[in-house]
Amino acid sequence: MVAKARADGYTVLFGAVHHAIAQSVYPKLGYDIRELTPVGFLGRVNHVLIVNKDLPANNVQELVALLKADPDKYSYATPGAGTMQHLMAEYFKDATGTEMTHVPYRGSAPAIVDIIAGNVHMMFETMPSAIQHIRAGSVRAIAVTSSQRSAHLPDVPTVAESGAPNYDATSWYGIFAPAGTPPQAVAALNKAINAGFADPAFTRRWVEMGAEAGGGTPEQLAELTRDEVARWAEVARRANIKIG
Repeated sequence: MVAKARADGYTVLFGAVHHAIAQSVYPKLGYDIRELTPVGFLGRVNHVLIVNKDLPANNVQELVALLKADPDKYSYATPGAGTMQHLMAEYFKDATGTEMTHVPYRGSAPAIVDIIAGNVHMMFETMPSAIQHIRAGSVRAIAVTSSQRSAHLPDVPTVAESGAPNYDATSWYGIFAPAGTPPQAVAALNKAINAGFADPAFTRRWVEMGAEAGGGTPEQLAELTRDEVARWAEVARRANIKIG
Protein backbone atom coordinates (compact mmCIF):
# COMPACT_ATOMS: atom_id res chain seq x y z
CA MET A 1 0.00 0.00 0.00
CA VAL A 2 1.27 3.45 -0.96
CA ALA A 3 0.40 4.84 2.47
CA LYS A 4 3.06 2.56 4.00
CA ALA A 5 5.55 2.56 1.14
CA ARG A 6 9.00 4.11 1.26
CA ALA A 7 8.81 7.86 0.59
CA ASP A 8 11.50 7.91 -2.08
CA GLY A 9 9.58 9.28 -5.06
CA TYR A 10 9.44 5.91 -6.84
CA THR A 11 6.12 4.69 -5.47
CA VAL A 12 2.93 6.60 -6.26
CA LEU A 13 -0.82 6.10 -6.14
CA PHE A 14 -3.15 6.64 -9.07
CA GLY A 15 -5.72 8.29 -6.86
CA ALA A 16 -9.33 9.07 -7.62
CA VAL A 17 -12.51 10.49 -6.16
CA HIS A 18 -13.38 7.06 -4.74
CA HIS A 19 -10.40 7.39 -2.39
CA ALA A 20 -11.99 10.59 -1.05
CA ILE A 21 -15.39 8.90 -0.75
CA ALA A 22 -13.90 5.86 0.99
CA GLN A 23 -12.88 7.96 3.99
CA SER A 24 -16.52 8.15 5.06
CA VAL A 25 -18.06 5.04 3.54
CA TYR A 26 -15.56 2.48 4.92
CA PRO A 27 -15.04 2.99 8.67
CA LYS A 28 -12.21 0.41 8.75
CA LEU A 29 -10.35 1.80 5.76
CA GLY A 30 -6.99 2.06 7.48
CA TYR A 31 -5.61 5.09 5.65
CA ASP A 32 -6.48 8.72 4.97
CA ILE A 33 -5.98 10.09 1.46
CA ARG A 34 -5.38 13.52 3.00
CA GLU A 35 -2.24 12.20 4.73
CA LEU A 36 -0.59 11.29 1.43
CA THR A 37 1.52 13.76 -0.53
CA PRO A 38 -0.40 15.27 -3.46
CA VAL A 39 1.66 15.34 -6.67
CA GLY A 40 -0.48 16.33 -9.63
CA PHE A 41 -4.03 16.50 -10.96
CA LEU A 42 -4.81 14.23 -13.92
CA GLY A 43 -8.29 15.40 -14.87
CA ARG A 44 -12.02 14.86 -14.50
CA VAL A 45 -14.58 12.54 -16.03
CA ASN A 46 -18.15 13.68 -16.34
CA HIS A 47 -21.14 11.54 -15.48
CA VAL A 48 -24.46 11.37 -17.31
CA LEU A 49 -27.91 10.80 -15.91
CA ILE A 50 -29.18 8.10 -18.25
CA VAL A 51 -32.70 6.67 -18.24
CA ASN A 52 -34.56 3.84 -19.92
CA LYS A 53 -35.57 5.08 -23.37
CA ASP A 54 -39.27 4.55 -22.62
CA LEU A 55 -39.30 6.43 -19.32
CA PRO A 56 -41.78 9.32 -19.71
CA ALA A 57 -39.29 12.02 -18.72
CA ASN A 58 -37.28 14.11 -21.17
CA ASN A 59 -35.52 16.33 -18.66
CA VAL A 60 -34.76 16.66 -14.97
CA GLN A 61 -37.93 18.63 -14.25
CA GLU A 62 -40.12 15.90 -15.71
CA LEU A 63 -38.11 13.21 -13.92
CA VAL A 64 -38.51 14.97 -10.58
CA ALA A 65 -42.26 15.22 -11.19
CA LEU A 66 -42.42 11.47 -11.85
CA LEU A 67 -40.44 10.65 -8.73
CA LYS A 68 -42.54 12.89 -6.51
CA ALA A 69 -45.80 11.54 -7.93
CA ASP A 70 -44.91 7.94 -7.06
CA PRO A 71 -41.90 7.75 -4.69
CA ASP A 72 -42.00 3.96 -4.36
CA LYS A 73 -42.12 3.16 -8.07
CA TYR A 74 -38.74 4.19 -9.44
CA SER A 75 -35.24 2.79 -8.97
CA TYR A 76 -31.68 3.71 -9.82
CA ALA A 77 -28.79 1.42 -10.64
CA THR A 78 -25.16 1.65 -9.51
CA PRO A 79 -22.07 -0.51 -10.05
CA GLY A 80 -22.09 -1.16 -6.32
CA ALA A 81 -22.84 0.29 -2.91
CA GLY A 82 -20.53 3.11 -1.88
CA THR A 83 -19.47 3.95 -5.43
CA MET A 84 -19.39 7.44 -6.90
CA GLN A 85 -22.56 6.64 -8.83
CA HIS A 86 -24.28 5.70 -5.57
CA LEU A 87 -23.34 8.93 -3.84
CA MET A 88 -24.21 11.00 -6.91
CA ALA A 89 -27.72 9.57 -6.92
CA GLU A 90 -28.14 10.23 -3.20
CA TYR A 91 -26.83 13.76 -3.76
CA PHE A 92 -29.46 14.16 -6.51
CA LYS A 93 -32.23 12.87 -4.24
CA ASP A 94 -31.22 15.33 -1.54
CA ALA A 95 -30.97 18.23 -4.01
CA THR A 96 -34.39 17.56 -5.55
CA GLY A 97 -36.34 16.25 -2.58
CA THR A 98 -37.10 12.95 -4.29
CA GLU A 99 -36.98 9.26 -3.44
CA MET A 100 -35.76 6.26 -5.47
CA THR A 101 -34.84 2.69 -4.65
CA HIS A 102 -31.15 1.82 -4.90
CA VAL A 103 -30.33 -1.30 -6.93
CA PRO A 104 -26.60 -2.11 -6.67
CA TYR A 105 -24.92 -4.30 -9.30
CA ARG A 106 -21.49 -5.85 -9.62
CA GLY A 107 -20.18 -3.33 -12.11
CA SER A 108 -21.61 -0.87 -14.61
CA ALA A 109 -22.11 -3.28 -17.52
CA PRO A 110 -24.89 -5.38 -15.96
CA ALA A 111 -26.50 -2.23 -14.56
CA ILE A 112 -26.71 -0.64 -18.00
CA VAL A 113 -28.08 -3.87 -19.47
CA ASP A 114 -30.94 -3.73 -16.98
CA ILE A 115 -31.61 -0.06 -17.71
CA ILE A 116 -31.87 -0.91 -21.41
CA ALA A 117 -34.22 -3.79 -20.55
CA GLY A 118 -36.35 -1.58 -18.33
CA ASN A 119 -35.72 -3.56 -15.15
CA VAL A 120 -34.35 -0.43 -13.47
CA HIS A 121 -35.05 3.14 -14.49
CA MET A 122 -31.92 5.29 -14.35
CA MET A 123 -28.25 5.63 -13.47
CA PHE A 124 -25.53 8.27 -13.03
CA GLU A 125 -22.90 6.66 -15.25
CA THR A 126 -19.49 7.88 -16.40
CA MET A 127 -19.34 9.52 -19.81
CA PRO A 128 -16.92 6.96 -21.35
CA SER A 129 -19.12 4.07 -20.25
CA ALA A 130 -22.48 5.61 -21.16
CA ILE A 131 -21.88 7.49 -24.38
CA GLN A 132 -21.86 4.48 -26.72
CA HIS A 133 -25.30 3.47 -25.46
CA ILE A 134 -26.58 7.03 -25.73
CA ARG A 135 -25.40 7.32 -29.32
CA ALA A 136 -26.92 3.94 -30.15
CA GLY A 137 -30.27 5.12 -28.79
CA SER A 138 -30.57 2.28 -26.29
CA VAL A 139 -30.72 4.74 -23.36
CA ARG A 140 -31.43 8.45 -23.15
CA ALA A 141 -29.28 11.13 -21.54
CA ILE A 142 -31.27 13.79 -19.75
CA ALA A 143 -28.50 15.64 -17.88
CA VAL A 144 -24.78 15.78 -17.21
CA THR A 145 -23.51 16.14 -13.67
CA SER A 146 -20.80 18.79 -14.04
CA SER A 147 -21.33 22.53 -13.68
CA GLN A 148 -20.71 23.02 -17.42
CA ARG A 149 -22.17 21.17 -20.40
CA SER A 150 -19.99 18.48 -21.92
CA ALA A 151 -18.37 18.86 -25.33
CA HIS A 152 -19.28 15.22 -25.91
CA LEU A 153 -23.00 15.90 -25.42
CA PRO A 154 -23.38 19.65 -25.98
CA ASP A 155 -27.17 19.51 -26.30
CA VAL A 156 -27.64 17.77 -22.96
CA PRO A 157 -28.15 20.27 -20.11
CA THR A 158 -26.52 20.08 -16.71
CA VAL A 159 -28.42 18.93 -13.64
CA ALA A 160 -27.84 22.38 -12.16
CA GLU A 161 -29.45 24.26 -15.02
CA SER A 162 -32.34 21.79 -15.02
CA GLY A 163 -33.73 22.54 -11.60
CA ALA A 164 -31.14 21.48 -9.01
CA PRO A 165 -29.01 24.63 -8.53
CA ASN A 166 -25.39 24.11 -7.46
CA TYR A 167 -25.44 20.39 -8.32
CA ASP A 168 -21.92 19.64 -9.54
CA ALA A 169 -20.28 16.24 -9.32
CA THR A 170 -17.57 14.59 -11.38
CA SER A 171 -15.08 11.79 -11.01
CA TRP A 172 -11.48 13.00 -10.83
CA TYR A 173 -8.00 11.51 -10.79
CA GLY A 174 -4.63 12.49 -9.38
CA ILE A 175 -1.20 11.19 -8.48
CA PHE A 176 -0.28 10.89 -4.80
CA ALA A 177 2.94 9.81 -3.09
CA PRO A 178 3.63 8.52 0.43
CA ALA A 179 3.74 11.09 3.20
CA GLY A 180 7.21 12.54 3.59
CA THR A 181 8.21 12.20 -0.07
CA PRO A 182 11.05 14.70 -0.71
CA PRO A 183 9.84 18.00 -2.21
CA GLN A 184 12.32 17.71 -5.08
CA ALA A 185 10.83 14.35 -6.06
CA VAL A 186 7.31 15.76 -5.90
CA ALA A 187 8.37 18.74 -8.02
CA ALA A 188 9.95 16.47 -10.64
CA LEU A 189 6.86 14.28 -10.88
CA ASN A 190 4.57 17.28 -11.06
CA LYS A 191 6.69 18.80 -13.82
CA ALA A 192 6.41 15.58 -15.82
CA ILE A 193 2.61 15.51 -15.43
CA ASN A 194 2.26 19.11 -16.56
CA ALA A 195 4.59 18.47 -19.49
CA GLY A 196 2.31 15.67 -20.60
CA PHE A 197 -0.74 17.90 -20.57
CA ALA A 198 1.19 20.57 -22.49
CA ASP A 199 1.45 18.09 -25.37
CA PRO A 200 -1.59 18.62 -27.67
CA ALA A 201 -1.56 15.01 -28.86
CA PHE A 202 -1.60 13.67 -25.31
CA THR A 203 -4.36 16.04 -24.24
CA ARG A 204 -6.42 15.27 -27.34
CA ARG A 205 -6.26 11.56 -26.59
CA TRP A 206 -7.29 12.22 -22.99
CA VAL A 207 -10.31 14.21 -24.17
CA GLU A 208 -11.23 11.57 -26.75
CA MET A 209 -11.54 9.07 -23.90
CA GLY A 210 -14.17 11.30 -22.31
CA ALA A 211 -12.01 13.11 -19.76
CA GLU A 212 -11.15 16.73 -19.13
CA ALA A 213 -7.39 17.25 -19.14
CA GLY A 214 -5.61 17.99 -15.89
CA GLY A 215 -2.42 19.64 -14.74
CA GLY A 216 -1.71 22.17 -12.01
CA THR A 217 0.11 22.27 -8.70
CA PRO A 218 0.29 19.82 -5.80
CA GLU A 219 -1.35 22.48 -3.65
CA GLN A 220 -4.37 22.58 -5.95
CA LEU A 221 -4.75 18.81 -5.71
CA ALA A 222 -4.45 18.98 -1.93
CA GLU A 223 -7.24 21.56 -1.76
CA LEU A 224 -9.46 19.51 -4.08
CA THR A 225 -8.89 16.40 -1.98
CA ARG A 226 -9.77 18.14 1.29
CA ASP A 227 -12.91 19.65 -0.22
CA GLU A 228 -14.05 16.37 -1.76
CA VAL A 229 -13.52 14.35 1.42
CA ALA A 230 -15.65 16.84 3.37
CA ARG A 231 -18.29 17.11 0.68
CA TRP A 232 -18.90 13.40 0.17
CA ALA A 233 -18.72 12.74 3.89
CA GLU A 234 -21.80 14.93 4.26
CA VAL A 235 -23.62 13.12 1.44
CA ALA A 236 -22.74 9.74 2.96
CA ARG A 237 -23.85 10.90 6.40
CA ARG A 238 -27.21 12.18 5.18
CA ALA A 239 -27.83 8.99 3.19
CA ASN A 240 -26.49 6.76 5.99
CA ILE A 241 -24.04 4.97 3.69
CA LYS A 242 -21.62 2.77 5.63
CA ILE A 243 -19.94 -0.40 4.39
CA GLY A 244 -18.10 -2.89 6.54
